[in-house]
Amino acid sequence: MNVFVFSSMKNIFILQFAFLIILISCTKEIDEAAADYFPLHVGNEWDYIKGLQVLIDVKETINGKEYFRFIESYDTGTDTSYYRNERNKIYKTTGNGHEYLLFDLEKRVGKHWKLSFTPDTEFEYKAEIQDKNYRLETSNHTFENCYHFYYDFPDAIDDEFSIFLAPGIGIVQEQGQVRPESGLNRVIIDGEETFF
Repeated sequence: MNVFVFSSMKNIFILQFAFLIILISCTKEIDEAAADYFPLHVGNEWDYIKGLQVLIDVKETINGKEYFRFIESYDTGTDTSYYRNERNKIYKTTGNGHEYLLFDLEKRVGKHWKLSFTPDTEFEYKAEIQDKNYRLETSNHTFENCYHFYYDFPDAIDDEFSIFLAPGIGIVQEQGQVRPESGLNRVIIDGEETFF
């Protein structure tokens, strides 16, 4: 075999190997943002000021996709929702087969997408990420570097709302006419308890 051909093949192999390493590291970075801003682990808990308690109790497979089940307890009862992460996109379903993209952590600030909380697309919301470095001051804590998501139903008045995600915590507050402001009292994330 010619020395030149062997050297070229060796260089091609090295380039392919380097590309594979870069590809693997990029995939890891994609999942890390969602893991940080919306941590999905069985046992995670959030206790909010207005009496809402949220617990991830199990993983479940729905329509061939793995979800984390969220039990949301209010003074008036409980709700169950299911969330999953796919490449820094957080999808939600109530288990009825309708799934929607709630948080797109890869979107650039100011970019939007459409979503419908119900299978009826007549009621379509416009969702957008308004800030990725928001400083959120609540009644009992200041959260830095929050993602600020804004949701608007253009055909209705006072139906818009915001959701704020903090790094290492997840949802720290919701604000809006239909979602009264709700700060955070305590979380347990990956077994570590934090009070605010």
